[in-house]
Amino acid sequence: MLPQTVVRARIGLMMLLYNWFKIRRPLTSQVLVTKYCNYNCRQCFVYPMEQREKIAKTKEPTLKMLEYLFDESVKMGAQVIIPFGGEPLIRPDIGDVIKAIKVRNRYCLMYTNGSLVKDKIKDILLTDQLVVSIDGPPEVNDSIRGKGSYDKAIEALEIALDHGLVCRLHTCLIDETMDSLPHMIELSKKYDVMINYGYCDATGYRRAAKEDIELDRGKVIKFLKELLEAKKAGEGKIASPAKAIAECIRVMEEWPVEGTLLTKEEEKQFRHLHIPKCALPFSNIYIDSDGCAYPCLPLWGKDGKPGPNVYELGLKKCWDMYKDLDCFQCSSVFTIEKGFFYSFNLGMLLEYISGFEFLRHAQRPKKKCAS
Repeated sequence: MLPQTVVRARIGLMMLLYNWFKIRRPLTSQVLVTKYCNYNCRQCFVYPMEQREKIAKTKEPTLKMLEYLFDESVKMGAQVIIPFGGEPLIRPDIGDVIKAIKVRNRYCLMYTNGSLVKDKIKDILLTDQLVVSIDGPPEVNDSIRGKGSYDKAIEALEIALDHGLVCRLHTCLIDETMDSLPHMIELSKKYDVMINYGYCDATGYRRAAKEDIELDRGKVIKFLKELLEAKKAGEGKIASPAKAIAECIRVMEEWPVEGTLLTKEEEKQFRHLHIPKCALPFSNIYIDSDGCAYPCLPLWGKDGKPGPNVYELGLKKCWDMYKDLDCFQCSSVFTIEKGFFYSFNLGMLLEYISGFEFLRHAQRPKKKCAS
């Protein structure tokens, strides 16, 4: 394996090269390593209870299949590979999965609900960044994720930090978590970790729950203004750049069409609004556990149809099929904000790299000397 300084420095270099030469490549490859989870959070965008039929019909990817996906991702230029789920630590071979990413000299970022970290800590020590999901105070988090889930997440965070892992706390913004920012800031200060908010985009497989998990634009704008105020005040370690939050507020306030999608043709009519073009189809790929590939969450399983399959066509052909999408942007804070990162906007890029601590090294704890 290459020194971690080289792996991290290459991320920034590739971002600059892709930007300068307008190269369309997946900087990040997000791979669903398991569709199973030991929780049933209602805001989950993957396969909750109402999609058990989908789960039953598809097999889990083997380690060999995942290694093939990692190889394909590396060939396409991906610098960051994200194993997610489901709950990735459910896999008995998750240590081998992470090792397969690291021997390919790629940055490994992993999301977890934290429930299995205590038992799997030795398997995940090679992870470059561990993102633990917490949805606010204990009573709020447990009402969403299940009784005792908050304590398990905090325990996971403490164990990971004790082992020197770089950690971040991630909160899903839904009605129940609208008032969770003060608590998340408190955790950020207590543990000296980054926090960020995700915005729930219902995939095609979650269309039935769309109204329950997606907030209306007014509520999102209200929250973003609170987040921006906290960021400017230096409250905790809020990962998103202030410029990105402010721009998201502007776009949401000026959104020019009734629906959630702005097409390329419609964008011509509203060019004066300077709506940023979605960058996900140019720099990011999601690969489902069955091998179907998508550029973003809103297009995942759209109209109930699976995307092109990597195992059948190869990643390059799947990637090329999303080159000429009709959509220009959607009114999703998740895609808008990620677009600022993936479009390599130099005015925000350094803030993103710093805020999300992509270049920070894990600090392995020193062994205590026997007294």
